[in-house]
Amino acid sequence: MSDRSGEFPAPIRIDGYFAWTWRLFRACGARLAPVFAGGLLATLLLYYAVIVLLVDVVDVRRTLEFRALAFAAEIMLLTVAGTLLAAVAAPVFLTELSGRRTGGDTGARRTRAMLGHVVVAALYLAMPLLVLVLFLGRIMQVLVLPALLGPPVLVHAIVWERLEFRNAATRARNLLAGQWGRVFSALLVLAVGPALVQILVLIALGELLPDLGAEGAVGSLSATIIVALATAPVWLFTSAAGTVAYADLRARVEELDAEGLSAEAELPVTP
Repeated sequence: MSDRSGEFPAPIRIDGYFAWTWRLFRACGARLAPVFAGGLLATLLLYYAVIVLLVDVVDVRRTLEFRALAFAAEIMLLTVAGTLLAAVAAPVFLTELSGRRTGGDTGARRTRAMLGHVVVAALYLAMPLLVLVLFLGRIMQVLVLPALLGPPVLVHAIVWERLEFRNAATRARNLLAGQWGRVFSALLVLAVGPALVQILVLIALGELLPDLGAEGAVGSLSATIIVALATAPVWLFTSAAGTVAYADLRARVEELDAEGLSAEAELPVTP
């Protein structure tokens, strides 16, 4: 994906990130949208089930301890879900970049083969994210979590290159050497627009449907479905951005091209 030739992957400028992220989003969105929406809905329903369990067992509603437990559970569940979804999407996006085509089932198989290492990557992201949101507020959850799903490059090294977590972390550091600021500033900028649209959509729906999220099972379920549907395209877009960053870094460091990606896509799905 050169700015001169249009071939991907090749080193791109920052302004090329959006064009190629949007291109991947459009090409793979229909295949991955149900995966992201379903995964988010299941995660949010699990979160509310955990909250109900805490209330029934501990009886700490509205106490500081309850709010702290609920907050930690929310961040942990969303981070693990986001990492798993980014892991499933990464092979789909990378195969698309190679000039081939595959579906979410391929991403699911690759993720399942390296599941333990993907979960470790999620926990690796969750702890600093929890501290960041705790001190800087929930707006950081809305903006930073989508930008760092995976985390980018690390999760790609796990599911695409089939590296164990420790080796994948070393691999990610090597690829990102001297590029941290450029890559993560691009990912944050790309996450801002979709996140703001998500916030505005939810605010508008709250005004148009004042009973949304009202007390009771029906209100809570309706709100959960709306939030999942509003969040899914944001996470899908930022997962595409993370894949663009990974391919760009490998093109810079290793001169990886579409032929090399295609050869890697054909490797057997085993850890």
